[in-house]
Amino acid sequence: MRRIAGCILGFGIVGALACSDPQVTDPCEDGACMHLQLDGAAIFSEVCSGCHGLDRPISASISRTDEVWALIHEMEQNGVVVSDAEAAAIVEYVCKLKRCVTG
Repeated sequence: MRRIAGCILGFGIVGALACSDPQVTDPCEDGACMHLQLDGAAIFSEVCSGCHGLDRPISASISRTDEVWALIHEMEQNGVVVSDAEAAAIVEYVCKLKRCVTG
């Protein structure tokens, strides 16, 4: 989790430095930026195992993406703190495992 925060902070600093000098060209010009990809499996393992075993969400009868989002929101109400990007990575990972349908 610290590595992810460090990467995000690093990208923010680089972006701020690039924007501070009007002579610097946009590094994302022509779609050349590499997008930061979060490891949904690692985030899922770290976040979800903090309160219960991983078998609990894996064995749950989940078949739709909105059900996974509902579980994320329930976790947040129980005190789990995840960013929107981390939550999306968890949903994507769980839905790959469970072969969710959009809904």
